[in-house]
Amino acid sequence: MSHQRASSATTILNTPLHISTPTHWRSSSDTASILASMTLLSTDDEPYVGGHYDALKSIGISFLGPDGSLSTGNASHEENKAVRHHLTQVFGATTQFFCGPWVVLGCTPSVPPGRLPEFVGGLIAIWRHADNMDFDPRIGELGQGEEEMEVDTSILEGFQSDQIPPKEAVTRLIASIFPTCIAITYVAGSIIVELPESEDAVFQEALEDMPLIIAGAPFTLEYHNGPLAKVERGRRTTRPRPELAEEKRVADETDYFAKDGQFYPGVMLSSVDKQGKTYSSTSAGVLVQKGDQQRLIVSWHCWEEHDKKYPGLIKEDNDEARRAFRIVQGEGGTEVGRVSERIGETDVALAKLHPGVKFENRFMDIKADAKTFILSDQVKYRDQVLFDSFTTGKQKLLLLGWRFERQRDEGGPHPRLIEKRQNGQGEMVNVVLPRDEVVYIAGSQGVYGTSDNIQTKRPYIRDRACGSVLVRCFAVGKQHLRISEMLDLGEVCGLFHFVDLTSKFAASAKGYLIYADAFDPLVADGWTIVPPQE
Repeated sequence: MSHQRASSATTILNTPLHISTPTHWRSSSDTASILASMTLLSTDDEPYVGGHYDALKSIGISFLGPDGSLSTGNASHEENKAVRHHLTQVFGATTQFFCGPWVVLGCTPSVPPGRLPEFVGGLIAIWRHADNMDFDPRIGELGQGEEEMEVDTSILEGFQSDQIPPKEAVTRLIASIFPTCIAITYVAGSIIVELPESEDAVFQEALEDMPLIIAGAPFTLEYHNGPLAKVERGRRTTRPRPELAEEKRVADETDYFAKDGQFYPGVMLSSVDKQGKTYSSTSAGVLVQKGDQQRLIVSWHCWEEHDKKYPGLIKEDNDEARRAFRIVQGEGGTEVGRVSERIGETDVALAKLHPGVKFENRFMDIKADAKTFILSDQVKYRDQVLFDSFTTGKQKLLLLGWRFERQRDEGGPHPRLIEKRQNGQGEMVNVVLPRDEVVYIAGSQGVYGTSDNIQTKRPYIRDRACGSVLVRCFAVGKQHLRISEMLDLGEVCGLFHFVDLTSKFAASAKGYLIYADAFDPLVADGWTIVPPQE
């Protein structure tokens, strides 16, 4: 059975981050000819300026290399020249700043209206006015201690250029060099060491003990004051008002269960207060099974305050528990079930649907059925995913790395082990040795890049994309597969844990990061995705 959204969810753009040698191009062009050449083309999805997700698709150029690398160096001189001309003529991008997995595009005389491409040859696009090109590719700050820390080579085992490190390598790095950190995040060739949050003066003092680089390491180092992934949320500051006119809607608030007799991934789900009014909203996940049990994946934080108010009640099977943790589909819509458990300390929760309530694992704006979970060690840097949310519709994201949160230990941190050794120049230097202490990773999250499309006509609610599951549409190592073939695999990689972007014009790469919880704990507990209906 096919189904369509009752209204097109508002669509935001998406984009990214990280450090490599930048290329900065400035082109000149006649303003009148720029405006005359700007076109708004239709695809089988929604209209894009230039007609596609990727600004270079129409000219057949990509920066993705056969080895999975993503760089302007993968295109010839003539192709790069054609790229500059195309971006200038079609989008008015007279200033172009290429750096790592992103490209900042400065448009003259202004950013084109409408939905802009999210990628440029595979790089994530940040659309700006040509007079506002300030952008810091760093996520954290640099260390102010040793310029180059010498370490035992065993500490760096498992780290490779342009690859997400395995958990074992990260735990060794924490135990041996960064025992005070709260998390390690790998993003596009950089390791960001997250230190305990403190006053800025205390943080700056801590940087004096942190190395600038590690000798022989295939990554750069940065440091961040506190956790990168801010997961705290408040209630809506802007509440969407239901609108009959599709063009005035700011979200798809349809009660699909009432409309179709079933509902789907990405549709609106809400927790409610005592009066039955919407408290917080999220997007529906996918339906999973274990034995004869079936549960719906939802985002825990929408019911977190209810759990704090009624501790332990979620485990009960009574009317009070069903009332407190009930789920409503659509704005003021049908009650479809209740949240029944949380998976570990993640944002993944499971909901038990009421008898007779039907859910189909078929996405509304993505031509795919959810079929199988992909574990965290099976995804790779530069994989691409799609998600479908009631507030944004379909969007594409680029996997930039992974965040490893350290389990808190009792007692104080240990000091580094140091040994004097002779270096290649015959000098005696301090070398950091590996430690045998076991460090546990409490949880992990995928780190994705996203840019915000500049919308000027009406307000858009950008949060509440949380709860959407990520479907892999491009996999490094499977470049031969078309997007349609990848989507046929139905590979689900994580649960979107949307963190509000700081600004459409965030001056730091950090403002363009979002996080997604991995499904590893769910799979370890024996849950699988309910197969699609024939």
